[in-house]
Amino acid sequence: MKKILNISFKIFALIWLLILGFGIIGTQFFGETSDNLGFNEYNLEKESPDNKQRFIVKNTDTIPQGKFKYEIYFAEFGDRIQNRTCDIEIKGNKIIITQDLTTNLTGEKTIFNGMVLKHKSGKWILAENYEEIKADKIGGCTAIPIIDFEKKLIEWC
Repeated sequence: MKKILNISFKIFALIWLLILGFGIIGTQFFGETSDNLGFNEYNLEKESPDNKQRFIVKNTDTIPQGKFKYEIYFAEFGDRIQNRTCDIEIKGNKIIITQDLTTNLTGEKTIFNGMVLKHKSGKWILAENYEEIKADKIGGCTAIPIIDFEKKLIEWC
């Protein structure tokens, strides 16, 4: 009797694994994921440059979309110089910041072309790669500017 129970348990486990496996394969090929249904605002999946780590960034917070005028606060000068304005365009989490007539910076018209990501501190940052969400220091005169959507302000150095 014990042998029959043992065999029937193994058959039941095998059938259960087959059903589970076919379910997973079926949803991968024929089903829609929650991302495709719009449950997440965006789901970014990116491998690090050395392909050793994979970053998955899920945010339900919304990033304003479209073209805007923002001010740039230059942290190295404090309040000694007036903020400059710039034009920004955001599509998804991609951002392009360009000079306008008042910006008056040296170099190209495009100041920044990268991503808007939520830092581990909860602040929004301008990033060139996904690893920057784990940086210890942001804003001020670090290499990682902060963007404030409510104030329409970018803290830059």
